[in-house]
Amino acid sequence: LRASTGLYHQFPQPFQFNSQTGNPDLAPQQATHYILGFEHEADLLHFRAEAYYKDYGQLVIDNDELQLTNRGFGDARGVDVFLRYSRFLQSRFNGWISYSFLHSERHQARNTGESITFETAPSDFDITHNLNVVGKFRIIGMMYGGLNYQYATGRPYTPVIDAYQPSGQNYYLPVEGRVNSQRLPDFQRV
Repeated sequence: LRASTGLYHQFPQPFQFNSQTGNPDLAPQQATHYILGFEHEADLLHFRAEAYYKDYGQLVIDNDELQLTNRGFGDARGVDVFLRYSRFLQSRFNGWISYSFLHSERHQARNTGESITFETAPSDFDITHNLNVVGKFRIIGMMYGGLNYQYATGRPYTPVIDAYQPSGQNYYLPVEGRVNSQRLPDFQRV
């Protein structure tokens, strides 16, 4: 059984410090991680499970003047589970199953065409379910066969619902729907 915590910082991208389109006074983004895990090994069986919570602060987001600020915040929580049977060359069959569950929420900016609004939505990387099943078996001698199955929930994305032409300009800008309100199709592969 193990527990851990950590405080992490990440500086914004260099272009975000631009005084014309960004903010030269941006602070580092931060995340506080809390992890509780359990691991057990016995003979040919290995099991590991971890639950985590990540608290995000000072995230870089747009503000009302279409500049950048550190007003973003959010969290992510989830569980990772790993189960393996056997080790390479120690039995006729070996394989593993890994599964991850993730739920995240972030305070994010949405461009409505006339202004910036703020809403809570999943992060861009919120793949809710991710499953891998791998099995390998020895046919004869050093000849092996195997099967691999993968499943993942589709990534969220923000739909574009309209466009507008800024006054006196020769181009259009998108009007976004609710942030990350739709998902790409689920992914499966055998």
